[in-house]
Formats: sequence, structure tokens, C-alpha cells
Amino acid sequence: ILMNSMYGVLGAGASRLFAPAVANAITTFGQHLIQFAAEWVRGRGLAVIYGDTDSLFVDPREEDAERALALARELRVAITAAV
Repeated sequence: ILMNSMYGVLGAGASRLFAPAVANAITTFGQHLIQFAAEWVRGRGLAVIYGDTDSLFVDPREEDAERALALARELRVAITAAV
């Protein structure tokens, strides 16, 4: 989240902190991380519905909202540990 918030400052030519190489590194790493997470989720038999630069939507195959939310939390912790 911090890297995404810095992207705008580092990528804006009018900014004192303008650093296009660093802004590019942020987006490249974000893409890598989303792709890693998507493959990790697919490897556990879940379907990825959509992913972009800063989010990943997964079909939890769960009708109960509380259980779906619990699965989301488990996935977040497990993917973070796997990185």
C-alpha cells in the first residue's frame, strides 16, 4: 500500500521526488506480486476472477459471507508468508 501511494509522487514530473525508474520498479514489483498470488491461489484449487495492479479477486466457492471472509483472511496471511 505504501509503495502504491508513493508511485504518484515518484512518477509525477512536477514532483520534487520525481524518479521514473523507482516508479517503474513499484509497478513491476506490484505486477510480479499479483501474478505470484494468483498462481498461489490457483495452486490451491481456487479460481481467480480478476487481478490488476493492486488487487486480486478470488472465488471463495462459499455461500456464507462470514466463512468467505475468514477464507480471505487465511489467504492473505498465507500468501504474505509465502512471499
